[in-house]
Amino acid sequence: MPKPDRLKQRAAQLEVVAAAKASQLELSVQVSGADGDRVRLIAVGDSLAGDDGLAIRMTDWRIENADSFGSRFTPSASRTQKWLVERVVGNPQRILFILFDAAGRPLGHVGVVLHDDAENGIELDAVLRGERDGPSGYMAAAIMGLHRWVVERLDADAIELKVLGSNLRAIAFYQQLGYLAVKETAVRWFARGDGESLAPCHASVATDTYVTMECRLTKSPE
Repeated sequence: MPKPDRLKQRAAQLEVVAAAKASQLELSVQVSGADGDRVRLIAVGDSLAGDDGLAIRMTDWRIENADSFGSRFTPSASRTQKWLVERVVGNPQRILFILFDAAGRPLGHVGVVLHDDAENGIELDAVLRGERDGPSGYMAAAIMGLHRWVVERLDADAIELKVLGSNLRAIAFYQQLGYLAVKETAVRWFARGDGESLAPCHASVATDTYVTMECRLTKSPE
């Protein structure tokens, strides 16, 4: 059973997430090595969730990056919008930020999930570089900016993520951001609904693994 202090912290985190989604909180980060380039992270609330153009763009990204996901199905804009409304805005434990360049063009997204079963309770989620021609290094800058928000507003000192063991490029990317592998779980594809998804299995029948990586977070000097 969680300790009283942990329950109090989680209640405060849920309030912060709810307020961020209600206001469509905006974070701004400097892209390293770029002259004046900044990326804006805007939390998905009712307005962005109802944006048809964004749903279409996100669906295209999903199709183009299908191999990076642990689920397979036929994507559609309506399905994406339903996910945004029900699984993002409607989920008090999840927040998703859409990344925009200086001209207001969507670039990708990154989010956080508050997990009761995660070792430290917070998971980096839905990390996707949608546009290949965005400012160099924008995904790293966005994740580091989100790290700062997690430390300062969610009062967390660590964050974890799960990545496919076959995605060596992603693993190397996260290692550069300070993530270390702490666990590996054998998985294989199982039929689910109108598609299939990866789920834990015995190592002898595994088709891939989920690598759990953790990053220790520190507050920036005042």
